Amino acid sequence: MYQIAFSPKSLKKVFEAICKETKHEQGAKNVLGVFKNYPKGNATTHGIIEKKNIYWGYDLSRGNRITYKVYDREYDQPTVIIYFIGNHNDYMRFLRTHAKG
Repeated sequence: MYQIAFSPKSLKKVFEAICKETKHEQGAKNVLGVFKNYPKGNATTHGIIEKKNIYWGYDLSRGNRITYKVYDREYDQPTVIIYFIGNHNDYMRFLRTHAKG
C-alpha cells in the first residue's frame, strides 16, 4: 500500500472531499482505493491514469484532474505525493510551469 502526501498541504482537504464523494464506488472510480493500491494504474484504470512528463494524472469526472508523482523506493514506504487538483486548463498551465524534466 502506498502512503499519500500533499504538496502543498492545503490539497489534503480537497482530496478528502473527493474521496468522501467516491468512497462507495467500485474499481477505478474509488479514488482513495486507486491511490493506495495502484497509483500507476492497472486494467481497471486504463484511460483514466496517464503519465505526462514526470507526473502522473488521474482524470476525475466533471473535467477535473489530480496530478501526482509516485515514489516506490525513495522513502521507507512507497509514497504518492499529490501536487495539483483542478480543471484541465489549470492542469495544462501546471505542466507548462513545473514539468521541465
